[in-house]
Amino acid sequence: MQPNIVLITCDHLRADLMGCAGHEIIQTPHIDLLAKRGVRFTQAYSTTPVCIPARASIMTGLHGHHLGVTELQPGFEIPVEETLPKQLSKVGYQTLVVGKMHTYPERCHYGFDNMILWEEGRRLGETYGEHHGYGDYEQWLAEQGYAGLAFAHGMTNNEYAMSPWHLPDHLHPTEWIGYQTCKEIKRRDWTRPLFIWSSFTAPHPPITPLLRDLYLYEQVKMPQPVVGDWAEKHPIFHQIQLAQHSGGHKTDLQIDLAFRAFYASVTQVDRQINRIIGTLREEGMLENTWFIFTSDHGDNLGDHHLWAKTNFLKGSCNIPMIVTPPIRAIPVMN
Repeated sequence: MQPNIVLITCDHLRADLMGCAGHEIIQTPHIDLLAKRGVRFTQAYSTTPVCIPARASIMTGLHGHHLGVTELQPGFEIPVEETLPKQLSKVGYQTLVVGKMHTYPERCHYGFDNMILWEEGRRLGETYGEHHGYGDYEQWLAEQGYAGLAFAHGMTNNEYAMSPWHLPDHLHPTEWIGYQTCKEIKRRDWTRPLFIWSSFTAPHPPITPLLRDLYLYEQVKMPQPVVGDWAEKHPIFHQIQLAQHSGGHKTDLQIDLAFRAFYASVTQVDRQINRIIGTLREEGMLENTWFIFTSDHGDNLGDHHLWAKTNFLKGSCNIPMIVTPPIRAIPVMN
C-alpha cells in the first residue's frame, strides 16, 4: 500500500531553534527524535521568507517570482492548476489540512478533500469585501463557551511582547491543531493512503505560551541576539527597523521575555508532534508513514536589531527541514 504522509509545519521557526541543531537551551525532544530517525537538511532555505508567498511555494513547488508574489499580498490566489494536494489526490490519497493556510479565497480547497482552519483571527472573505464568518477554531472556541475570547490576551498578530495563555490550556490554538490532527487521523478513509498537513501557527506572534511550557525556561539564562558590527553602518537597516510593525527598540527585559515565550511556544508544538506520533502508532499507521517537518520561513529574533522575517539574513530564511521515513517500533516519549 502507498505510504501515508504527515507534513508538519510551523510559522516563524528558524533552523537553529531545535535541540538536534545543537541548540543548548530549547527543549524539542520529539522533533529531535524525527531527526535522529531520519535526515535533517541543514541548508534548507525559504526562497521568499514571508507567509503568503512561502506557503504558495509549499503548495506548488514554484518560487514566488514565478507565481507572481514576492511579498505579503492578501487576496493572492494561487495562479496554477496543479498543487501538492491535487497531485496526491490523483494517485489515490485522501488529502487533509488542519491549521493555518493563509491562502485566498480562504475556503478554496486547492485540491484538499477537507480543510479545518485557524487563520489567526482573520475574518474569512474579508479581503474580498465579503463576510463568511470565522475560522473553525474560533467557531469551536465559541462552542466551548468562550466566544470572542481568542485574543483576550491583548497581544497582536505581529507583536514581540508576550502574555501567558489566558484560557484553559486545552483551548490554546496549538493544542487545538494537535487535537484536530489526531482526530482526522482516527476518522480517515481507511481505503486510501493519507496525506495530512498539520499547519501550526506557533511560534508566530502573538506569543502566548502555556505556563507549563514557560516554566521549563524559568531558571534558564536566555541568549542575546547577534548584532554584527556592520549593522550599525548601513542606513537600510535603520529603515527596516523603523518600518517593522514589531516595533523598534526593545529593552533587555523585553528581549528576554520574548525569547522565553518564543522557546516555550516551540516546545508546545513539540509536544503536539509527540501526540501525532502516538496517534499514528495507536492506529497501526506508524510503520507506513513518512514525516516531513519544516517551516514557511524563520525569524530574525532581534539579530542585527531586526525581528520577524522578509529579508535574507540567515535567521529569517534558513528553515528546519527534516524528512523521516517509516519507522519500526518508534518509542513514544511522554
